[in-house]
Amino acid sequence: MNLNDYDAIVINSSGGKDSQTALHQVYAMAAKQEFHIPNIVVSHQCLGRMEWEGTKELAETQAGYYGLEFFATSYRDRDGQSPSLLDYVRKRGKWPDNKNRYCTSEFKRGPGGRVLTMMAKRIRDETGDQRPRILNVYGFRSEESPARAKKHVLSLNTRH
Repeated sequence: MNLNDYDAIVINSSGGKDSQTALHQVYAMAAKQEFHIPNIVVSHQCLGRMEWEGTKELAETQAGYYGLEFFATSYRDRDGQSPSLLDYVRKRGKWPDNKNRYCTSEFKRGPGGRVLTMMAKRIRDETGDQRPRILNVYGFRSEESPARAKKHVLSLNTRH
């Protein structure tokens, strides 16, 4: 994979070993390919009071080790409030499961999408390119589930 086919790279980080490995691998590949390192950022989607203490700080420290810009976002409802996952569960009256993974869509992809939008605007402003190409990196460990074990090591998301 040629990282220079992209204008920017967003590495999603939970602060855990999967994210840390993805961060290390992408950074090493970028350095080897002479990718413009300032165009790599780390994005952490904070779960607020439901997150382990120190998680956001750990993800930020990991990004800082490589000298990368760090962004932390969180879920916001229509009123601009940031209820916790537990508050959201209470509102919905049920826990997320394999068929109803709103914790991932509402609390991870949605807030993380704001970082992608910000990076796209930054690239457009800097280069004038109206269709910036952004590589969005997630670190998943295949041992976590049968579904993850079936995923390719690298795949292209053609939904966008």
